[in-house]
Amino acid sequence: MMIRTILFASLLLMNQMLAAQSLNLKGVVSDDKSSEKMPGVNVKNSHGKILGISDMNGSFTVNAELADQYILLTYLGYEAYKVELKAGMNTNIEVRLKETANLLDVVTVSGSRFEKKISEETVSISVIQPQQIAHAGITQIDDMLKRTPGVDVVDGQPNIRGGSGWSYGAGSRVMVLVDDLPMLSADAADVKWDFLPLENCEQVEVIKGASSALYGSSALNGAINFRTAFPRDKPQTQLNIQQGVYDTPANPNLKWWKNNFQKQNNISFFHSRKIKNFDMVVGGAFFSDDSYLQGGGNTRGRLNTNLRYRFKKVENLYVGLNANAQASKGALFFLWGVDDANLKYPNGTLRPDSNRYLIPRGGLDTPSTTLSYYNSYRFSLDPYITYDSKQGWKFKLRNRFFNTNNVNNSNQSSNAKLYYSEFQVQKKFFKQLNLTAGLVNNYSTVMSQLYADHYYQNMATYIQLDEKVGKRLWITAGGRYEYYKLDSVQALSKPLGRIGLNFQVHKATFLRASAGMGYRFPTIAEKFVNTSVSIVSIVPNPKLLPETGWNAEFGVKQLLSFKKLNAMIDVAAFYSEYKNMIDFVFDVFPGSKIPFGFQSQNITDARIKGIDGSIGFQWKIKKVNITANGGYTYTLPTDMKFDTLSVYSKSTRYSDTTQNILKYRYTTSAKGDIEIQWKKFTIGAYVRYNTYVVNIDPIFNTFFPSIKDYRARQAAKNIWVSDARFIYQLSETSSISFIVKNMFNEEYTERPAFMAPPRSFFIQYNYKF
Repeated sequence: MMIRTILFASLLLMNQMLAAQSLNLKGVVSDDKSSEKMPGVNVKNSHGKILGISDMNGSFTVNAELADQYILLTYLGYEAYKVELKAGMNTNIEVRLKETANLLDVVTVSGSRFEKKISEETVSISVIQPQQIAHAGITQIDDMLKRTPGVDVVDGQPNIRGGSGWSYGAGSRVMVLVDDLPMLSADAADVKWDFLPLENCEQVEVIKGASSALYGSSALNGAINFRTAFPRDKPQTQLNIQQGVYDTPANPNLKWWKNNFQKQNNISFFHSRKIKNFDMVVGGAFFSDDSYLQGGGNTRGRLNTNLRYRFKKVENLYVGLNANAQASKGALFFLWGVDDANLKYPNGTLRPDSNRYLIPRGGLDTPSTTLSYYNSYRFSLDPYITYDSKQGWKFKLRNRFFNTNNVNNSNQSSNAKLYYSEFQVQKKFFKQLNLTAGLVNNYSTVMSQLYADHYYQNMATYIQLDEKVGKRLWITAGGRYEYYKLDSVQALSKPLGRIGLNFQVHKATFLRASAGMGYRFPTIAEKFVNTSVSIVSIVPNPKLLPETGWNAEFGVKQLLSFKKLNAMIDVAAFYSEYKNMIDFVFDVFPGSKIPFGFQSQNITDARIKGIDGSIGFQWKIKKVNITANGGYTYTLPTDMKFDTLSVYSKSTRYSDTTQNILKYRYTTSAKGDIEIQWKKFTIGAYVRYNTYVVNIDPIFNTFFPSIKDYRARQAAKNIWVSDARFIYQLSETSSISFIVKNMFNEEYTERPAFMAPPRSFFIQYNYKF
């Protein structure tokens, strides 16, 4: 008995001595492939407690108890690294983390405003990677968004899950951001897609569903966040040169350029480097397009930079400045130029010259032309300061000045300035609770021939809590209060909220459910635009009210893994309602100087429901790598007051009064992309399917017989568009590609009187060093 007591006491003493021993560990963390130093890596003990976080140089210093047995270094998207703790071990550690091949470990920041696995988000999010953009030969990000399941872009206007149609370039129900800050113009709240610096793209994240609680007005339908890159340890330079030509359209009678070539050229560059504590990125692009539309060419040049300074004496304090500038000129093509009065011969057959769908109505230089010539100048300046305290608080003060100056030959010029400031604070409490809160001030001024002169102010405060309960459940809840004032008379305020759940049912099965409120204040363009295009007039409506709505979804995300095949399937059912939905309506105005024309009106309440599914997989068969992704979306966008409308009201709003489908919507779409890589060769193909657009504005049928006739011939025709690409890796640093867009030369329109491009051929050279 005495011996047992002595042994027990000895073991207890040894355990206490071991527990009292600690190691002062120092280390550096880097990426296994690129050798880049990795900031933000968590160093945890065996119980999950965070002992420290690596700094901007990938360095960390922690005190670890030997009794903990080991420490773990973790970072989203990377495999955890385990370090065994032993007495007398080397306390200087060098760690190289490996990226995980798991599709569920893709990291996003847009859904919760901090880094989070896409599998753990409570809302549907799609991610576009830079390699996808480069391989497809894309020169504007909206062309890439068309390949994303659940997303459509109609003549520049983004539409997520049927939430929007086409409204002549004014207003967006989708918030577009660059590095978390809004990038919609101050006057029309439209997206300047060609202004986004595609040459400096880290990742594009698409939130599907109401996001106003985090991002404010215009996020009624969702948000698209374009994230730019910062330098890695090694300097990088990239050059991309692309040249293409348009083929003869499927109907050779449409070809107006005869024996000439209509060309498109693009050259872009990107350079990044670290100079001690100074980070620098410089990029630019020059683009020219002769256009397949007569008179519709454009030319633009863009320069951008990201600058950041990391203070030595104050750890995790950074100041930075991002800037982007662009000048462009060209012509806008609105209506095609068929002579409607002489569309057919007396016997009813079409005239040979009636197929003039690539020629502008009114010709090139006549007073009645529907071409408008423009020079535009855009400039953004984003100064910011961020600080991460040792107590875990994160502070961000970010600002944006965005100026758009459009000079137009048709009395439609406008100069709009946006001044945006946001202060944000973040903190993690109790290991699993994340707090995000902020204050926003948005002040904008507009001087315009098109809208007259106006200003508005938009202030907001928001808060969001994200908590992980146990190891499987994420709960998200947030709210926002918004104040809006237009000129000196109209002041509005709006509270709203969101809630979401994500539950990990199994190792690779995640269920999610969310509900969120959304709203959108009318833009200056929608309320005050006063202009005309050809015989089409657009009339102001100062009494226009904000539109509100809410969205709910239930989804499941499943990872499948078999040997060297990894696949991810995501399916979501969604439901949305909108009140006071704003749309352009062709109407009559008795007693007015303008007896009829288009006007923004609060037309109705709307309901949109449907299902959205996507799949992606990576498969390695010996030396062949296969990557594919795709999706299917079905939406039913309906007017909740359709059955109560009079015959007249229906006929002024919808071209087909028998079908309750909102204007300019596809009810069904499917998209897919596959890429096969073997040694130095890569081949890829993309296909997009959209159903026929049932409803458009009736004016296009009433006043333009050529459009009515064209749609009648297309009525049973759905849209199939296919691209193909062939890539050859010349060396480790360079590649050459041959790309065919609209491979089968499909003839189609995305909106009335505006033909989509015919088949085109491109050669692209890419050089990285």
